[in-house]
Amino acid sequence: FTMLLIGMDSGPNRGEALTDTMIVASLDPLAGVVSMVSVPRDMVDVPLPDGRTFRPKLNGLVSYVHLYPNKFKGAASGEAVLAAALGELLNVHIDAWAEVNLPGFVRVVDSIGGVDVTVRNALCDPRYNEYGFHGFAINAGNYVKVPVLAGNTRDEGKLFPSFLPLVGGTGNARIVTDEQL
Repeated sequence: FTMLLIGMDSGPNRGEALTDTMIVASLDPLAGVVSMVSVPRDMVDVPLPDGRTFRPKLNGLVSYVHLYPNKFKGAASGEAVLAAALGELLNVHIDAWAEVNLPGFVRVVDSIGGVDVTVRNALCDPRYNEYGFHGFAINAGNYVKVPVLAGNTRDEGKLFPSFLPLVGGTGNARIVTDEQL
């Protein structure tokens, strides 16, 4: 069974939705093995199953299909076109896809009680303007079980959703590497 996991950079006050995280996961229950491949969001010239090529960055394909459905007759959704394109690219059949957007990701993190974040180097982005923050800075230190939703009693109540775009620098929700912290 092979599925596409999509992290969609969409949410309140966002004009477009970009697939900033694309992971193709293959599950083999008999062998007890899961294999995952992360697909670069900035990949260009991706082959489509109908023989055409999608020339812009791959992370815009879902939005493009939603904007121009007449160019993808019979397609169930932009996500289905993305799954088919990645299947073509990787020479695998993708059986299903699942998607989470930024507010959904916030709910997932909140449902597990937050996450531990260690910031090795202070970060600052004066252009940041989301989730009630106008400009944003994080001091170096340990943030234990950082909750996500506003209204929590901890000072860091809105830190995590703000932290994700800051690390990416362009509004990307993605996993942060040690080198970035």
